[in-house]
Amino acid sequence: MEQSDQGMLNYRWAFGVMDGLAGATCCHVVVSPGARSTPLVLAAHNHPDMTTHVILDERSAAFFALGLAKSTGVPVALVCTSGTAPAHWHPAVLEADAACIPLVLLSADRPPELRGCGANQTTDQIKLFGSAVRAFSELPPAEDDCTHLAPLCARLVKQSLFPKAGPVHLNLSFREPLLPSSIPQLVPRKNAIRMMHPRMVLQDEQINHLAQVMELGDGVIVCGEGPFDQGFDEAVCQLADLCDVPVLADPLANLRSRGGRVLSCYDAFLKKEQVIQAAHPRWVLRFGAQSVSKSLGLYLSGLSDSHHLIVDGGGGWSDPCGLVDDMILCDPLDLCVRLSARLTSRNDGQIWQTFFAQEQRCRNIQKEATLPQEAEIIQSIVQKMDAENILFCGNSTPIRLLDSFLNSGEGAFDILCNRGLSGIEGNISTALGVGAARKTSVVALVGDLTLTHDISALGIDEGVNLTLVVLNNGGGGIFEYLAQANLDPDCFERYWVTPSAPDFAQVARGYGRAYYKIEGIKDFSDVFQACLTNPGIDLIEVVIDRKQSTAAHQAYWQAVTQG
Repeated sequence: MEQSDQGMLNYRWAFGVMDGLAGATCCHVVVSPGARSTPLVLAAHNHPDMTTHVILDERSAAFFALGLAKSTGVPVALVCTSGTAPAHWHPAVLEADAACIPLVLLSADRPPELRGCGANQTTDQIKLFGSAVRAFSELPPAEDDCTHLAPLCARLVKQSLFPKAGPVHLNLSFREPLLPSSIPQLVPRKNAIRMMHPRMVLQDEQINHLAQVMELGDGVIVCGEGPFDQGFDEAVCQLADLCDVPVLADPLANLRSRGGRVLSCYDAFLKKEQVIQAAHPRWVLRFGAQSVSKSLGLYLSGLSDSHHLIVDGGGGWSDPCGLVDDMILCDPLDLCVRLSARLTSRNDGQIWQTFFAQEQRCRNIQKEATLPQEAEIIQSIVQKMDAENILFCGNSTPIRLLDSFLNSGEGAFDILCNRGLSGIEGNISTALGVGAARKTSVVALVGDLTLTHDISALGIDEGVNLTLVVLNNGGGGIFEYLAQANLDPDCFERYWVTPSAPDFAQVARGYGRAYYKIEGIKDFSDVFQACLTNPGIDLIEVVIDRKQSTAAHQAYWQAVTQG
């Protein structure tokens, strides 16, 4: 075969892959530069239905793709060259696996004859991500017949979505020359492969069984991170009204803005032994992932005599307490609607009355107490954002602060977080991916170490309006609340707090980003309001006294538990 023919084969082959993905609704491709992936990059660039995003660092690119897919539920493709490049995807792949986010990983590779013989930039990419992907396939070097590519790619997209969403991996080897002598205008397939997968619903007798359990007595509804279909918030609150029970809603459930039955201060009042003793439900109905709150987790773990009904619409098994009695693999919205139609109204919910009284008490204490500065920051953010905005929350301290101080009845906007494995890497890139997908203003609330981990994301230029609020408490402030804080101070500071943040003003300047350093809440509110409508990335650094913050938290919890 002439070399020019090989380059053309590569291009047609890669175009067939992109065409198959686009026909199966995977229309965003995040590209990192490299030589071996050239056919894939050109094909994505020239396909009329593909939108490309170019991000230099593969780790950042993978988290950007994660944000795109997380905010839409639609698979997103990643393209990179061979060697160490796809290995940099691994943290985001693990998060996508744990959080059930659909990604299509397209790794370029050397052809078989160059593997295992010392060829440059060549490693074993076969099943590189192990059990973290839903499926793995490898294509041979480009061939004349491309007819099987569309069905293969459609099958991979299907496997990224059903029965359990997550990443899939396709390894593609290309022989040189990688470029065709000229780039033809190829025509996409006219008939895309349509995929239809079922809505998982229970049979009537199964609904009757669950209703009989819930008719036994008092209960509690717990909602963690979804995803949930539109209308779930109303349906679950109607069910709670009918049963006269509370809804303990994690901030990532995106229910707190509804108020009413939805409670938010449970992390504080479930530290109180008298409350726990007074609240023994006959049943617990739980939707979504495990909640952020440790107090809630401990409370649920102690309910071994309760009947635990766990709803997982994504085909997983979310039961870290090991107490499940009924694992319900169905659509959460459909379940709530049908249970409400089957159950009769009650007005004797003692747990609701107990928890609601504690909720009101916590809210009153918040008004009177000297709260951590971060609580004021969160309240200011909540007041300034509107329903079209998105809040992306970093892990470690920020998500726990949001859990504590985002009150019921507040925050009518979507909240997202990389909570699958709760890592602090790639958070800024994920937030930028969310913004690129939704085409709206995004606020990212993160800690100083989280920003340091993903500092190169400040260089991503995808037209996203991101207001980056950095709570700089001088390192790993979360460890102030853990047993490690009792170690020798020097040891604790060196190995756990790890104060290592750079000069964020200098970093922002280097990337050409607007930077603001805030000492007081009034300054923050004014600057934050302006940044919400500014184009591009704005960095607001809020300096937090870690010791004062810890003391204020502990004083608040003490006030709640002593009354």
